[in-house]
Amino acid sequence: MLTFDATSRETCTARRELTTTPLQALVFLNDPQYVEASRVLAEKLIRKHPSPSDPKRTQRWDELFRRLISRVPTDAERDVIEGLYHEQLSHFTQHPENAKQLLAVGEQPLASDLAADDAAQADFAATTIVVQTVIAYDETVMLR
Repeated sequence: MLTFDATSRETCTARRELTTTPLQALVFLNDPQYVEASRVLAEKLIRKHPSPSDPKRTQRWDELFRRLISRVPTDAERDVIEGLYHEQLSHFTQHPENAKQLLAVGEQPLASDLAADDAAQADFAATTIVVQTVIAYDETVMLR
């Protein structure tokens, strides 16, 4: 809780300090609960917005931003996210064992249809990484 600047609970605090630190981003990217939450949200996004009908996955990223940040991404953000997605998709396509390892994190059972083959797993894992990145995004954590 210290990583998120939580109070010690020894005294009453009407409002806690709102801060972000690099350690918070590390928790969002590495803690099994956040990895699993990212995987579950990625599954929902993939089911609702499969790639073939939307080659740039615009609807997928728009919904991700709406759910986490309450707005749609800018064109620059969309380009960065799409670049990250393709980078991760390439990695997970070349290293399917890494995709399996990422998708196995957590207690929520893995969707069998999304893990049916290496291509589906690579898409699922790459989308999970994008979701993790947006969760760790400063604007997701801090209300400005």
